[in-house]
Amino acid sequence: MRSRICLLPVLSFLVGAAVSQEPASEKRSRPALLDAIQANLVGAWTGNLQYRDYQTNELVTVPTWLEVKRTLEGGSLEFRYLYDDGPSKLAHEASRVTLDLEKNTFSVASEDGKDTDVYQLSGADGLSAAGLGTLTMTGSGVENDKKVEVRITLRLGRNEYHYLRETRLPGQAFQMRDAYNFTRRDPPLGAAPTR
Repeated sequence: MRSRICLLPVLSFLVGAAVSQEPASEKRSRPALLDAIQANLVGAWTGNLQYRDYQTNELVTVPTWLEVKRTLEGGSLEFRYLYDDGPSKLAHEASRVTLDLEKNTFSVASEDGKDTDVYQLSGADGLSAAGLGTLTMTGSGVENDKKVEVRITLRLGRNEYHYLRETRLPGQAFQMRDAYNFTRRDPPLGAAPTR
């Protein structure tokens, strides 16, 4: 298992900058939209992490659990991952994710706060009033001691969360680096079973 597998996901959130189909009078305020996005991410998730091994370039899939909580400060979310990393071995990772819809940024900080990655965010105007849809984050990073361009696509549905992180070296095509695919561990509150 490589260290700092994700830029979380977190969030993982969502593809392409979509143009809002809502009339201007029905557009949500940025604070209300941010609250809706955060509310949809909070909870317990189960799924897997798929990542490209740096040495072999093979895709590896690892069962993964995710718990997302609001932080005490209220402006960020805490992502806690648990990975099934082999027989009798569990690995964990935690990060703090902050979305700023005023500055259009998406930040991921390591648990110890020593490392923070900041990305430009697009697509917020294309989300539904419930905060569901796709966001795209772009920025730069370092991979195997080389500078790379990073593109993160985060898609958030009613009961599913998908996170895709792609990277590329200058002059090359984007390549999938890691992806999370989650469904909610528990059914939504208020949902009644059908017969």
